[in-house]
Amino acid sequence: MKKFFSVIIFLLFSASLFAAEGHGAHGVTKQMLWDFLWRIINFGILVFFLYKVLRKPISEFLYSRKEQVEVALKEAEEARIKAEEKFKEYQEKIKNLEKEKTDIIERMKKEAQAEKERILREAEEKAKKIIEQAKVLAQQEFEKEKELLKVQATEKVINLATELLKRNITKDDHQKLIKETIERMVS
Repeated sequence: MKKFFSVIIFLLFSASLFAAEGHGAHGVTKQMLWDFLWRIINFGILVFFLYKVLRKPISEFLYSRKEQVEVALKEAEEARIKAEEKFKEYQEKIKNLEKEKTDIIERMKKEAQAEKERILREAEEKAKKIIEQAKVLAQQEFEKEKELLKVQATEKVINLATELLKRNITKDDHQKLIKETIERMVS
């Protein structure tokens, strides 16, 4: 405020000096000085009243504005710091994403290889079971055919024997065989 008043007083005296020069030969009269003095006093009173009336609201406004600017600067600084932290965090995440991507690809390859090996093992086990079943079925078929051949061979032998007997046995031989069979049954 002192600087303000000093500037105003300097301007007023400078203006009066220029005004005095403008009158030229007439010079400065006593009436002009009193007129100028009253103007300065009026102006001083106006400035004093304005100062008394507006000092508090203007200082409060300036103080609150200063606080608002300081709060805004503080918030801006905090926001800048948070933004830098987020930026660093996202940079780390981006770096980690590349590593995670390669890890996931490796894990998927290993899982695919393990699944392939499991499927191959299951296929080999199924193939072994099928082969074992085929061997068992083949053995069963072989035994069945063997029995069938035995039956057929026995029937052929019986048929041949029956034919031979029919051709070679006479009625007396036949009667004799019947008697022997009955005797064996009785005994």
